[in-house]
Amino acid sequence: MGDEAPGRGTTDFPVGGGGPAPGPLPVPLQDQLFGCFWWGVFTDIEAGKQRDEFFRRTQDAGCNATESGLDNAWFDYPEHGHGGFVPWERANGSPAFGGTGPFDLTRKSEAFWDHYLAGVESAIAHGQVVQVKVAPNYYSCASHTQGALWVPDRDLNPRRYNIQGERLGDPDNDRGIHDYVGTDDDWVGNALIEEGCRRFKPYVERGQLYFCTALEMAQKELHVRVRDRILGHLSDAIVIANRQEWPTGMWRNMVRKTGFDGNEEHKKPILEKFLAEYDANNLPPTRSEMLAEARAYNPCSAFWSSDGCRIDKDPDRCYDYPNLEEHAVYILREFGGNWCQQSVSKMPQYSWGRVDLGPMDRNEIPMLKNIYRRWKA
Repeated sequence: MGDEAPGRGTTDFPVGGGGPAPGPLPVPLQDQLFGCFWWGVFTDIEAGKQRDEFFRRTQDAGCNATESGLDNAWFDYPEHGHGGFVPWERANGSPAFGGTGPFDLTRKSEAFWDHYLAGVESAIAHGQVVQVKVAPNYYSCASHTQGALWVPDRDLNPRRYNIQGERLGDPDNDRGIHDYVGTDDDWVGNALIEEGCRRFKPYVERGQLYFCTALEMAQKELHVRVRDRILGHLSDAIVIANRQEWPTGMWRNMVRKTGFDGNEEHKKPILEKFLAEYDANNLPPTRSEMLAEARAYNPCSAFWSSDGCRIDKDPDRCYDYPNLEEHAVYILREFGGNWCQQSVSKMPQYSWGRVDLGPMDRNEIPMLKNIYRRWKA
């Protein structure tokens, strides 16, 4: 790859070890990334009211990076005070959140983009590089996610409830999400990528924003397709392949069934595909080796988020903060990787039905400050 950035100018991602090491990253991405993210500040109405305060607090804790999701499926959860914007409008013109009726997937929502870009601007103003995950939550259209805390009704997702008749997810789309997203037939997702590239172009050119191909989707081919779609519109963009949180941090726990997330049906289809490329009987014996293997396929993609943000529905107890602190310090200091904590700020809406930054102040900010201090010591 020479001097090229990760994901640029290659025919394949160096995923799962092997492949050439990526070259240096452009400013400001040449530094290690340390961050905290809350997707809601980009797409959620109530959370968005706290975006400046959220980024102020994380900046004060030493953060230089954050993360967002281009299509946040958790937009419509009115009984938990959680809702906001999606990239499309309803066919009858009523609001996406709180409205009724199917969506029109050809009608772009300017309200969505206004709100999303306001979040990007706020993050940048607080000294933070923004990662945009593309196609992040399409897995929430799958039947095995129905009923999860963050999927109140998959059939209200715009990509399943629309006048075009698109029904992303099983059993309605027999190709499956992983075999469909990013193909020539995926006209909705491809149009969203094109629009995102147009809107994000100024930030990409200034080195303030980069892309990640998906979330919790392990298939290499899907990531290659999505990456190529992005680069087809923004040839100078940085596109990384963080195939999901678990392969780089929790896959050993998944195999051994000791991870925090006990939803085995949620894990199963992803894990089966992932293990087709990894030998489950030849697990790296140490954390160092596991991390080194992840780093081999792309150091920028070792953008680590937390292990187990839902071990308890009480926002004050849903993270194992001492363990997360040690894990983050190890990654930043010993491994030389990047760390981005999924903020506890998302949980009060689900658990208490309101936005509340209290748990962040009580537990998360002190932890982030400790991580930063120990990392820089």
